Amino acid sequence: AGREVPLRLAIGGLYADGRLVEGPGGRLRTVAAERIDDVPRTLAAYRERTVSRFDLAEAFRVTLELRADPEAAGGPAPGDASPMRVVAELGGTGWARVDGGPALDPDRFSDFVRDLAGLRAADVFADGLGGAELESLGLSPPRVAIRVEAERAERPLAEVALGRELPGRGLVAMRGDEGPVFVLAAQATLDLPGSSQAFAEAF
Repeated sequence: AGREVPLRLAIGGLYADGRLVEGPGGRLRTVAAERIDDVPRTLAAYRERTVSRFDLAEAFRVTLELRADPEAAGGPAPGDASPMRVVAELGGTGWARVDGGPALDPDRFSDFVRDLAGLRAADVFADGLGGAELESLGLSPPRVAIRVEAERAERPLAEVALGRELPGRGLVAMRGDEGPVFVLAAQATLDLPGSSQAFAEAF
């Protein structure tokens, strides 16, 4: 109610029938272990990790610029950095391409847009990186640049940049081209297209 009260609570190991907790004034208590076990124990768990969030009902147009994965079989030839562009709009029969490209699976694309409407990272990779570091992560230029727009709006609902997959961690991502670098959960590599090859196979 307008004032801040600092409180320090240290959570220790198991003791007797509970978990040992040191509260204000150094007083020790035991608390039922099940009340403490779900408390996050990493700094990233308390960080703001929203990559994109919007009202799904407002999404009307999605534009993707997808580059080929240079590490994949049949990857781009040296010097070939031209991205594949996909523009899809929501119509009476669902999502469909309006750029003249091959038809996409409207149900699969609808799931993709739904994922974007509440995309949250599993971890924060870094609060800010230089150009060379972003390039090494496949974020400058991004392997995949995604823009979600409403039918009548001056500003996009979301802008997401996807980079390469970090072995054992997940896919790196940013909000547009600035801010923290996030790591998406490993499942995101299955749900989101990480390259032009992945888009062609999944959609």
